[in-house]
Amino acid sequence: YQRRVREGEQEQLRVFKEALREVPKSGEVWCEGARIYLKSHKLEKARQFLDFAIQFTPQYGDSFVEYLRLELMERGPNIDTSRLEQLCVNADPNYGTLWLHCKKHPLDSSRQVLRVARELLCQELFPTPELARKGPSILSLNDLYTHLDQLTPAERRKAIFGSDQLKP
Repeated sequence: YQRRVREGEQEQLRVFKEALREVPKSGEVWCEGARIYLKSHKLEKARQFLDFAIQFTPQYGDSFVEYLRLELMERGPNIDTSRLEQLCVNADPNYGTLWLHCKKHPLDSSRQVLRVARELLCQELFPTPELARKGPSILSLNDLYTHLDQLTPAERRKAIFGSDQLKP
């Protein structure tokens, strides 16, 4: 899917459907489908796909980050996310590019990671003039890899390898 972003939504959907035929119970695939629909603001379809993603692969943290993005897009920055946080705590996700990007320390709890994700998503979805001066907040998977050159060496290493445990 990631390689097809520049080729447009129709090509992304074709690759998504092909992936679903191969691995229909993959939370990662369903999450990628949700990202396609989130990008085009088809929120109900995205919610359905994220529900499947969490059901099939609850340990994939990116599904929770994207679900949080969906909730923020629908309801704004002042929503109560306690239900989603509890769902996330119960699932105890342990991998995903965005998940690991938001995990600042190896001992961070699921709740802490989701709160970092919320902060970054709010910066991305609801920019203020003060935040705009700080520069872009990168919590979009496509942007994360497209803008690697704008990241600090530590952020770049974490984006590429998915962990802050690797040192140069």
